[in-house]
Amino acid sequence: MIKLGKLVAGIGIVGVLGLGQAQAVILNEGFDGPIPPPGWTIINNSTGPGTTSWFKGDPAVFAAQAGADDSYAAANFNAATFGGNIRNWLLTPTVKLHNGAEFTFSTRTETGSTFGDQLAARLCVITPVQDCTNTAGFVTDLIPLFTVPDVWTQEFYTFSGLGNDATGRIGFFYRVNDTSVNGDYIGIDSVNIPEPSTLAVFALGLAMLGWNLRRGNAR
Repeated sequence: MIKLGKLVAGIGIVGVLGLGQAQAVILNEGFDGPIPPPGWTIINNSTGPGTTSWFKGDPAVFAAQAGADDSYAAANFNAATFGGNIRNWLLTPTVKLHNGAEFTFSTRTETGSTFGDQLAARLCVITPVQDCTNTAGFVTDLIPLFTVPDVWTQEFYTFSGLGNDATGRIGFFYRVNDTSVNGDYIGIDSVNIPEPSTLAVFALGLAMLGWNLRRGNAR
């Protein structure tokens, strides 16, 4: 006979652990506030740096992917002087890095744009000799350089091959060559890294529930 108390306890473990982990996030940025958000860093290595870098989204160009119309990070061809090359970085805060965690964000350019705006997402892992405060350490492509689409599109990467207790930063790299003929306007929105253990903890709860059920049947 299965005791009701043990059945309820097992279900409670599944519910509480699953719910608690589902709500945990490593990084969740919708750019509702100022640009850059607290803990984020802008580094404009363009030649030569222009009149803009990363700034609050302009709803007159297009609205945000989620939230208020201006709640996204934007950059445009003015990040470099006329005829210059854009090398404009937006770096996340330092975050915990876990194998199995999925990194996602959304990006787009203007509807019908043909000006070749390019973007990459690169990783810098913090080590004793690399603090990830400059762009030199951002050498691992999470999302290799691609031409930004003209509708909001989600990009994603699943972390793997990381050591225990790894920390680092992700750099969004806006790249355009020769702004006299290339470069338009891009947006980044809904940057997210949830805790990777949601399903694992849920499975653990189910396993504990099964163990309790088996113990009840054995009596």
